[in-house]
Amino acid sequence: MNDAAANNRAWVRQVVDFGALGAFAVAFFITRDLITAGWVLAVASGVAIAIGYAVEKRIAPLPAFAGVIALVFSVLAVVFHDETFIKLKFTVQNGILATVLLASLPFGKYPLKWLLGDVFPLTNEGWRRVTINYGLYFAAIALVNEAVWRTQTDATWVKFRIVVVVLAIVFGGLQVYLLKDHLLKDEETGPTTPDPGL
Repeated sequence: MNDAAANNRAWVRQVVDFGALGAFAVAFFITRDLITAGWVLAVASGVAIAIGYAVEKRIAPLPAFAGVIALVFSVLAVVFHDETFIKLKFTVQNGILATVLLASLPFGKYPLKWLLGDVFPLTNEGWRRVTINYGLYFAAIALVNEAVWRTQTDATWVKFRIVVVVLAIVFGGLQVYLLKDHLLKDEETGPTTPDPGL
């Protein structure tokens, strides 16, 4: 793959990962209505997933999961005329991710290895550590989200959602630094027996 193609794909990944949230924030600050913004989030998530599939010929699991959750909770908000569902979506989404990651640890199966193993070739110990780190991160975000939406204004909560995006980028970069000692060497990334813990 040439550099231009790689750059284009990286740009598309950014749109898939952050475009829907950006559309949600813009819709809220224009309409000041969380239910309307929730619908924008659901539609934008679908569009972002479609763009990602058109470019990469695959559906990225995490954006797809977030899109489905957004659609479900947006429908609930409209049906019950209750914007609380829009706020709960973030708690449920992060709570599920935390549960899946932390519950995988006793079995030695690391979902992040399945999702990112081609991009970040880590040792099994590296995948165990990154699974713990992200499991605790998602759990903390779910708990903080509950505290923020229950005690702050809608506008403050939406700003918090934007801050979490920046935090996620910083946290992800920090993992690369912390796990550099667990990167597989070039000779270890060749043909090997599939890891049963995958």
